[in-house]
Amino acid sequence: MKEEKRPTEVKTPEFRVSFPSVFKPKFNSLSGKNEYLVDALFPKKTTDMSVFKKALEAACINQWGSKDNVPKKLRNPIKDGDQSELEEYSGHWYITFKAGEKYQPLVIGTKKDANGKFIELNEKEFYGGCYARAVVNAYAYDQQVNKGVSFGLGNIQKLRDGERFGGGFATAEDSFSDIVEESDSSEEMNDFF
Repeated sequence: MKEEKRPTEVKTPEFRVSFPSVFKPKFNSLSGKNEYLVDALFPKKTTDMSVFKKALEAACINQWGSKDNVPKKLRNPIKDGDQSELEEYSGHWYITFKAGEKYQPLVIGTKKDANGKFIELNEKEFYGGCYARAVVNAYAYDQQVNKGVSFGLGNIQKLRDGERFGGGFATAEDSFSDIVEESDSSEEMNDFF
């Protein structure tokens, strides 16, 4: 029997991946803990962000009991990419999804193995610039000076490739796709010298 979806859970629309640390945790100086994380970029023109807002509202009610009890000033996880210094973030909303060191997300592709299970991906296949979706869970936190809402990171599915952020090399297939396969020409090279 399939488990019923919680009101705080979201299966995200497609997003562009940025700064993924989903295979090895990264130290967060604010929390003082190692975390898995990924920035998810959602195009402003085409993404309905209401699914995230509903989940955040449900998380606030879980934490504070009713809308009336929710503090007026909360840290909001949905950020405006136009306010970022990063060029790739322009025209997007972005959210940093995080998971604790003990909760590494599973990263899968769209292809299945012979047993019908999605194939797990490795670090080379999941990079800043590719496109994915994830299952995330909204939660609220209430610490002495720090109150807000955020999203915990569950599993991730890479949907398709994209141009890598930050330069770097393309895939080997892309780099050499225009080159015709050549035969061994060692004798011809001797003539050249």
